[in-house]
Amino acid sequence: MKKQQRICLCTIIIAIVLGLASIAYAACSHDSYYWDINLTETYAYNCYEFCSKTTYQEYECKICGEMWTTEGTSMVPHAWYRIDLGHIPSLPLHKFRTVCLQCGYSIDTEEFCPLTH
Repeated sequence: MKKQQRICLCTIIIAIVLGLASIAYAACSHDSYYWDINLTETYAYNCYEFCSKTTYQEYECKICGEMWTTEGTSMVPHAWYRIDLGHIPSLPLHKFRTVCLQCGYSIDTEEFCPLTH
């Protein structure tokens, strides 16, 4: 008899917990302060003036665990960085490499150098 009461009590407790969980899930408002956000940005060369920036955002509700994603693309100016590759021997030229820190696109240029090396 005691064993049967325990099984019945466990079944009732499990039913109550599952019922409350389903009510909480159905009533979840997904308010923004309950979100975990994972942001990923990727860049690709588009033209000489701009990179193409793709933003992936993955959201997860901290209350119910529901997940959803958004994706957006925009054009952003390159973030140029210039590297001095040194003087070109026997020529009055200096070599430079200009690299975009975002998309990795690079351009090598040679410029006049008035100094003799």
